[in-house]
Amino acid sequence: MVHRYTHESKLYIDKPKKVTFSTLANLSAKYSKLDNVDLVVVDEASMVSLPYIFVASSKSNRNLVLLGDFRQLPPIVLNENNRLFQMSIFDYLDVSTKITRNSTLPMYIALLDTQYRMTAQISTIISELFYSGFLKCGTTDQQINPLNLINIDNTSYCDTYFSVADGSYFNPASLFIIDNLLQNDIYTTQEILIVSPFRPQQNMLNAIFQDRPSAKGRSLTVHKSQGSEADVVIFDLTTHSKSNKKDFHQFFTTSITENLINVAMSRAKVKLYIIASMKMIEELQKESALWKKLHVYFTKHFKIIDAHQILSEIKFLKSSDEITPTKDFTIVDIDCNRYFYDTIRQSKCLVRNYIARPGCIPSSERREVTFRDIENTHKLPNMAIVDENIILKEHDKFIALPFDKAAKILKRVALEKFIDTDEMDRASTFDLNCSKCGGNYMLYNKGSSTVLKCSKCHDTKYIGRSEALLVKDLYKLSCPDCNADVTPRQKKGHSDYSFFGCLNYPHCNGSIHMYSVAKGY
Repeated sequence: MVHRYTHESKLYIDKPKKVTFSTLANLSAKYSKLDNVDLVVVDEASMVSLPYIFVASSKSNRNLVLLGDFRQLPPIVLNENNRLFQMSIFDYLDVSTKITRNSTLPMYIALLDTQYRMTAQISTIISELFYSGFLKCGTTDQQINPLNLINIDNTSYCDTYFSVADGSYFNPASLFIIDNLLQNDIYTTQEILIVSPFRPQQNMLNAIFQDRPSAKGRSLTVHKSQGSEADVVIFDLTTHSKSNKKDFHQFFTTSITENLINVAMSRAKVKLYIIASMKMIEELQKESALWKKLHVYFTKHFKIIDAHQILSEIKFLKSSDEITPTKDFTIVDIDCNRYFYDTIRQSKCLVRNYIARPGCIPSSERREVTFRDIENTHKLPNMAIVDENIILKEHDKFIALPFDKAAKILKRVALEKFIDTDEMDRASTFDLNCSKCGGNYMLYNKGSSTVLKCSKCHDTKYIGRSEALLVKDLYKLSCPDCNADVTPRQKKGHSDYSFFGCLNYPHCNGSIHMYSVAKGY
């Protein structure tokens, strides 16, 4: 567009043209090396801090054009105490107040009030909710049920689950809900955008497109989604209750919440789904005029879909006999129902993890399975991960979803604090081949230490975590006392890994020393 304008406009015909493209950060860094120009154009101006605007404008001899949406995301700053960096040019000029009050706009503001992305039904809602009704729709397309809210209240997963590994939030039920939508409500020709406020959820949902390659799309956080669009947008709020005893997460309660929700919803061209808790929205509306308005519009204009009904349509497991794990059997039993407990004990999987609250499984029964106790402060869902299958307990039934990539991400997101989630793959990580001559490294006892020694050139190296995990995998090691899983350990003050400790510690003190593995124990 810039090329066409500078080559076709009467202002530029037969004149030398020099166009420079730059990020604002690069412009600031190379300020003294760049010449002044006749026109400076700053795109996405709502996200630009005032100092950057000042720097860019000082490079213009004549004109400055700022393009942006005052209802979209403000500047992202780390220093929350510096008001200047938090302000956008729209804040500085108080554009929002002027437009909301229908004031006469200054001559320097040109309002582009017609959008061509969204269908009329979605455009009307966005206009009334976020733009005081002045946003017009340039299309006449109509869709059946373009506005949908999937209410998660009647499910077993209407809570807030915290990922210690990421310091953020996730909810596995969304995987099942979205997969059902992909198979029943969304055409395979439509492009899909899944939006979540929280990065671990966004990462997990992005795996859907790897596990379901027929679906076209991607998953983004709300901040990353600005500027994107898709035929179908699924906005997953992810958390459905207070994040602690008193407060909702700040995503729902800050001064920029309105902008964040506008960005997420207005990405949709044809159809919009919101996965949310109506009970939480009803609680939020008691404290916020924004949520009160949203509650009215959701109730009046959206088709409300019961998430439990969606989950009940998924094929459920009739018995634990349908589960035949071969590699990994991990259970999270928050309510101490001991479901699949006998199955996991009888399983021949090398990795068998049972995660529950203290006292759920007595010490006398803690054999052959790796047990982990969690505190009441740990917010985790009831679930099982069996090889590539994710299993949820929806009321009195178990539903399973064969999602290989999503299962691995969910396991890391939810359980990295409690179990060893390293994925050993001899083809893609570390192997026991010497980097100098290609010979095989073997375990070798050197004095009181165990090292890796090349069988050809005799090069030696100490054992790091990657090497120790591969040794465990190759020798299929488990605890000699309780047969549970083991993990590499270091002696205090040492950097190399010299033994494997039982993951049931302190309930079990079993260990295997690298020295004994080298001797063929």
